[in-house]
Amino acid sequence: MRRRLVAGAIVLLGGGVPAAAHPAPFSYLDVRLRAGAVDVSVVIHAFDVAHELRVEHTLMKAYTATSKSVDSIVTGHSPVMTPNDLREFAEFNRDFLNTVREGKKNGRSAEDIAGAWTMPERYKGYAPPAADQLRANVENVYKELR
Repeated sequence: MRRRLVAGAIVLLGGGVPAAAHPAPFSYLDVRLRAGAVDVSVVIHAFDVAHELRVEHTLMKAYTATSKSVDSIVTGHSPVMTPNDLREFAEFNRDFLNTVREGKKNGRSAEDIAGAWTMPERYKGYAPPAADQLRANVENVYKELR
């Protein structure tokens, strides 16, 4: 009994770490009824869908499918976007993928690619990623490439 109490105290007092998760790690349909109107939103966690299905053009397909019928896009990972914001974000991700793909094709390591990567001029308004996050993103893409 005493061992259990000690183990419990260690976990509660010294072993805890903050937990974090995606704000919306799932897809859902949101229907809101108001007087004289029905608002419908479809939320698709695009990054997880793209990763699981290995579909590199998912974001651009989402833009194409929604650009004429959607006013705003709630991504869960950034501020609310317009369809044009989504298009630019899709292009950024495509360019990032192509940079890693080209580096791997030329025999460079993921570490080399991450160390040499700089924000393309076209996206200078984007916040630069932290070095560890950049390295993790390059490594993830690098592993997924065939």
